Amino acid sequence: MLIDAHIHLNLNRFNEDAFVERAERGLTDQFWVSALQGGYHPTQADVRRSNDMVHHLMERLPGHVVGFAYLNPAHAGAATEASSKVSVVMIPATHIR
Repeated sequence: MLIDAHIHLNLNRFNEDAFVERAERGLTDQFWVSALQGGYHPTQADVRRSNDMVHHLMERLPGHVVGFAYLNPAHAGAATEASSKVSVVMIPATHIR
């Protein structure tokens, strides 16, 4: 089994067809994916867009994509929504000031 275990999606240059092609051709069995838009102090909108893109890829390639949530501890209320969309782990996006 070939696993690409460190992928950060760039929402501005995302080409989901490349992932689909790699999976369909058997070049990669699993992609472990997160999207980290917004830098060290992302807004709730940045975090939501990031997690929505990961979730979309998980739905497009079921069984091939392991999604990692992007969370900002300063947005505690959004953590439950984000964690319900992904496969595995929650990654703190920033330090609370």
